[in-house]
Amino acid sequence: MYVKRVRLENYGPIPNLDIELPFAGDDPKPVVLVGENGTGKSLVLSHIVNGMIEAKHAAFPKSRETDEKKVFKLRSGQYIAVGSEHYYGRVDFEGDQFIEELWVSQRKQADAPAALSEGTVAYAAWTRMQSGSTNHFDHSFDGAMADADQSVVHEMLSDNCLLYFPADRFEEPAWLNLRHLQSKPRHTVRTRLEGETDRRVVASCLLHDIQDWLFSVAYDRAAFESKTEGVMVPLLGVEHPVHLPLWRGYEGDATSVYELVVDLVRRAVKKSPAVSRLGIGDRHRRNLSVMSADDTVVPSIFQLSSGEAALLVLFLSILRDFDFRQNRTVRFNSTKDVRGLVVIDEVDLHLHVRHQHEVLPELIKMFPRVQFVMTTHSPLLVLGLGNVLGEDGFGLYELPSGSPIDPEEFSEFGEAYKAFRETASFRGEMQRKIESAQRTVVFVDGDTDCKYLARAAQLLNHDDTLKRLEVTPGGGEGGLKNLWRVRDALSRGASSIEGVVLLHDPESTSAHQDCGRVHRRVMPRCSDHPISKGIEHLFDRKTLDKAREHKDAFIDIDGAREKKVRGEIQKVPEEWTVNPDEKTNLCNWLCENGTAEDFQHFEPIFAMLEEVLEASDTAASEGD
Repeated sequence: MYVKRVRLENYGPIPNLDIELPFAGDDPKPVVLVGENGTGKSLVLSHIVNGMIEAKHAAFPKSRETDEKKVFKLRSGQYIAVGSEHYYGRVDFEGDQFIEELWVSQRKQADAPAALSEGTVAYAAWTRMQSGSTNHFDHSFDGAMADADQSVVHEMLSDNCLLYFPADRFEEPAWLNLRHLQSKPRHTVRTRLEGETDRRVVASCLLHDIQDWLFSVAYDRAAFESKTEGVMVPLLGVEHPVHLPLWRGYEGDATSVYELVVDLVRRAVKKSPAVSRLGIGDRHRRNLSVMSADDTVVPSIFQLSSGEAALLVLFLSILRDFDFRQNRTVRFNSTKDVRGLVVIDEVDLHLHVRHQHEVLPELIKMFPRVQFVMTTHSPLLVLGLGNVLGEDGFGLYELPSGSPIDPEEFSEFGEAYKAFRETASFRGEMQRKIESAQRTVVFVDGDTDCKYLARAAQLLNHDDTLKRLEVTPGGGEGGLKNLWRVRDALSRGASSIEGVVLLHDPESTSAHQDCGRVHRRVMPRCSDHPISKGIEHLFDRKTLDKAREHKDAFIDIDGAREKKVRGEIQKVPEEWTVNPDEKTNLCNWLCENGTAEDFQHFEPIFAMLEEVLEASDTAASEGD
């Protein structure tokens, strides 16, 4: 059951949305809806899910997920956009099936609201609205059920996986609910009554049901699909060969499902050694565990991390639901056999960045015939989908307009996406600098820091120290903090040199720290210097006055003043800052004209660097 088209008019924050969902031939492409909070992502999903549930109710009227004559999605005039007289929503599914609703602000009059144009589907819905009513609701599923066994809807429900994962779908953690760890799986008993089904569209807290299903799969595999072959074996001292049974493994439907489950668990639960099978305790402790060849990787599936559990619930639910389908004429040998519609609200919830960027896109790729319709706030997921499926391998739509966009065009988190790419590129560049260096690398805030330190070394007689250092820009305070976050990788990359020093400007709140070959240091602060931020803080007023005499534009001064805070007068001292456009010019002038006295407050920096070098020398001699 695929979605073909979604149309909304004047619905909450959505003025006019018309999305024709993308396909690659007969196979659907994943669809991702993005946008800021309050732009209508979940509202779009609600119309799709309402159609899924109404289709199920038509095919299986005795297995409703809402009360009789009630709908899943609330219809109300409160969803009419401000300044409008109506809202309209319609979802078209394959097989010419549809669901639609219309609400007008006043009871039906002789004339349609002005915004309803004659000839549109919304106008046609208005013509079918009963006189004196304010709303219209209709779908095609009941009409298609004239012959329940042969209807299009019944076939769609029987042959497809149909699931909706709401944003509150998650299990309680095992540490909060101990009974989960002690929970024993049970055999899954299927309903076989006319008009009923065990399958549910709304999927929430399914780990217990998945455990029960996996237990049944493992039981069927062991009890019914174990293959043996008789062989005649000659034995020493026995006149005739002896007939012995030779076990040839497992073969059958349950075996195929079991192997798919293990493959999916292996991809979602990245462990070393790798997952190779499921473990089922004895009859006195029938819990389900995740195993490598010989060892227990996870003692109980309820002890998985929240991210791992979230992924497994999503994708094992798809396998489980498709395994419960009524049409058994086609064998279920691959995830490529699974067909259906899966709607996921906030798909990135609880997922680590690696799960978002790498694991989730790979799992989605495993199901090319499943139409995934998802909402997300994660640029990493979209980046990962692009890497795995290609830029044209999925549809990306920004709400509330529903316009198709490229990853770089995200209005909400385009900057985060750009920052991620720049961060990855920056780290790679810094790593390459370390690996190619011949001396201890000192990362500083920017280019002017490099020039100031080089000149200070000359004036303060620290040339020998500087010769053992390679001073390079580290991308500002943010860049230095970013490098410290990956200090373990930097330390490994610095194995051929004495070490790496991250040297922060004086105003940094970072602390002096050491991690292997990576050392974090902060320039000293001086209590009475007029510039509070940047390496220029190390110059005293006398030096800066000389620079200002040369060019007053070097320094911007915010004069001393008074301000009133909660009725009390407070004195705000004078504040000096380097003019951004003059930063390089000031550096050049001070390096050309400054004296040892002007650079005297740089002395503690060299003491710190020499201490690091001395510690490296000591460690090297002890290693010898």
